[in-house]
Amino acid sequence: MLDGHLFVDIHCHLAEPKQGIYGRLGQTPEELLERMDENGVDYTVVFSMVNNAGLAPDEISRANDYILDAIHKYPNRLIGFCLTTPRHGEACLQEIRRCVAAGMKGIKLHPHLLGYYPVDGEVMDPMMQLAEELKLPVLIHSDINSKRCNPYQVARLAQRYPNVNVIMAHWGMDSDFVHFVPELVKGIPNLYLDTSCTPNLPEVIFSRPSYTIPDQLLFGSDGPTLSIEVEICKLRIAEKRYGMDPEGKRKLLGANAAKLLGL
Repeated sequence: MLDGHLFVDIHCHLAEPKQGIYGRLGQTPEELLERMDENGVDYTVVFSMVNNAGLAPDEISRANDYILDAIHKYPNRLIGFCLTTPRHGEACLQEIRRCVAAGMKGIKLHPHLLGYYPVDGEVMDPMMQLAEELKLPVLIHSDINSKRCNPYQVARLAQRYPNVNVIMAHWGMDSDFVHFVPELVKGIPNLYLDTSCTPNLPEVIFSRPSYTIPDQLLFGSDGPTLSIEVEICKLRIAEKRYGMDPEGKRKLLGANAAKLLGL
């Protein structure tokens, strides 16, 4: 727990660690559990790193198998989301069904890197219909500079599928744009924001939204390449310097995620 509240990290990666030009990508379940314990995290939602997964269906399946092994080993701490791409058509649907049958609770998409498809396009329909059928949240990478998964496209998708909970990761990532995101998502009750990989603007990301859209906020670290300790520090600054609504903070840290995931 953090400050007496349930603490859920909605956005974190697991993969067999690899060393490359971007440094060490990936972490083992045990490395993640150690970090969770150090920072008071009760549950973490995990999915594979796109950089480590590959694009072919069998490569994505192997990446998901790593996640399945982890959630089976630590069922009381880790919650798995299925990495996939609707570009795979029927194979995408089969992989989602396979992963859900094995214990996963959601879907993770990275439209820009896994298939380069428009997240508000017709290619999404079969997968979103399955998500609605299985009652799965869909977490989507967003980037305001992308022509495939910018926040406006994610919002349009959520509006098209009001019975599917959609999580917009990163708020569009851009420090010049995140100020406008709360207004964009306000009034779309099935659209959530996760705080992972957001700019260093504690007032904009944590303080103001805790009052204006408290029911649509989720804490995310985007670990291990981004540090949960830094995100907690941003939260502390928001609370100390700019103020946070206490109930909004409770919902951000874990209450919203618990409702979304049935914890």
